Amino acid sequence: MGLVCHVLLALFETAGSSSLKLPFAQWIVGRPDNWKIAVFYVAVLSLYFLFCYAKKASKSRRCAALHMKISVPYWYRLLCILLAVSFLSFHGIYDTRVTFLDVGQGDAIWVESTSGKHYLIDAGSTSKSRIGQYTLLPYLKYMGTSNIDAVFLTHLDEDHISGVRELLEGYDRHGGASGVRIDRIIVAQAVIKDAPYQVLRKLCEEKGIALLHAKAGDVIGDKALSFEVLHPDKDYVPQSRNAYSLVLKLSVNDGGTRFCALLTGDVEADGEAEVMDYLRAHGQEGQIDLYKAAHHGSKYSNTWELLELLRPTVAVISCGENNRYGHPHAQALAQLEQVGSRIAVTKDVGAVMIRIRNGRWRVEYGRSGVS
Repeated sequence: MGLVCHVLLALFETAGSSSLKLPFAQWIVGRPDNWKIAVFYVAVLSLYFLFCYAKKASKSRRCAALHMKISVPYWYRLLCILLAVSFLSFHGIYDTRVTFLDVGQGDAIWVESTSGKHYLIDAGSTSKSRIGQYTLLPYLKYMGTSNIDAVFLTHLDEDHISGVRELLEGYDRHGGASGVRIDRIIVAQAVIKDAPYQVLRKLCEEKGIALLHAKAGDVIGDKALSFEVLHPDKDYVPQSRNAYSLVLKLSVNDGGTRFCALLTGDVEADGEAEVMDYLRAHGQEGQIDLYKAAHHGSKYSNTWELLELLRPTVAVISCGENNRYGHPHAQALAQLEQVGSRIAVTKDVGAVMIRIRNGRWRVEYGRSGVS
């Protein structure tokens, strides 16, 4: 009897998993705004009361004498329900959002632009297991993201790629069980082609996802939001995975105001020197609003020279609680404070979201509200 039950459950699981691979099997709409939920309930309750009124009116003496039945047409009820559900499910994008997810000792940055584009910069952790299933996917679905236009992998250490690898392992051309599709994955042209790279390359080939290689000077995006690669250049010879970390300058054009963020991966001091040379050569020094601290706030990155050049308004450090590396280091924190940066550490404040709208931006913390 136990074997029969096991077979039946296995059949149910197989049928369910297979159905998710059919076209249009999933519709990711995100969490609706509170006002939309209120309008939805008003519409449903209004339809219900209209139905009750029609039913009661049909029992009146006059209707009984005339053998007349009052009802709400089926097509009308169906149309109202469809319109209410469609209204509830519409995901409008009203501002640009940059979110640093709380993944413990690791990095995961999600970006949504007003042009409807979605980007992911890294997604991995060494202190939390299965962040793809338990952190990344729930957040993407909460935000109504069904398609990622590009995934940037700054480098291929486990604390930056484990969540992305989870997505790829369960992926097919419709997004697999996750329902989230990926258009392309971007790594540095100077990437070390070691075992993690070969695994990534093979997964991309199997799943039909383009694997692109970027170098300093490349720009990815559109007029509303773009990423400019500052490091490494095509001739850079890295000595470690951290060394070839992609350094991206995120630029947002909103309401005539330009918001800029520097996303640094785990770049080291020599890479930071190249970033400074690039910024000076292109006249871009001192134009950073948001700085993602390199290497989780390590003392071997985040050099004083770079911070003094950038003087970012806000600095975000992604790291895990009680991590064995001592991140963020006291020296990095002190230097950020000296250049006047407000510091947000994910282990203390949770996820950090930056909202940009109409030329203004604000910071929201997962555990302590808005700043």
